[in-house]
Amino acid sequence: MPRRLPLFASLALTFLAPLGATAQQADRAADTSSAPAEQPRPSEVVREIELTATRVQRTLDETRRAGRTQHASCVDEQLSQITATLRLALERTQRSQRYERERNVEMAERERALVARLLPRARELEREARRCVDPDADLESGRTRVTTIIDANVPRDAVREPRRREGAVHE
Repeated sequence: MPRRLPLFASLALTFLAPLGATAQQADRAADTSSAPAEQPRPSEVVREIELTATRVQRTLDETRRAGRTQHASCVDEQLSQITATLRLALERTQRSQRYERERNVEMAERERALVARLLPRARELEREARRCVDPDADLESGRTRVTTIIDANVPRDAVREPRRREGAVHE
């Protein structure tokens, strides 16, 4: 696997080269901003991203078994991005460890901070993968949608409107 990381890095640089100056400016701005006091360890971030990839892989497998090829293609795309994020997290973790061995505290901390920023991206990709299968999924709010269907054979007088209380909010 060590041979794949440089290949991935060169591919990433190929795609990100046009963004060079912008990415460097963003990194500098991020370095000067106040970071949270407690950041997760890179190994914890890598583990979380691995778990995210596993969950999305299960979703992809279920979608394929159901024969929903268009949805499976969308989930597969998200899984590919999560896998790329995982590779980047592994590479940055290795760099962080190398800098720690070299006693370069500043660069080690920078790499740890960059690894920590990958976790929210992986979680967002997981939400996008779920939306591929269920576009109505409102994963952030935790709300549940309830649909009531009344059989057409029920007499109209058997269905009564609930009494409205004064001051109550009705939609």
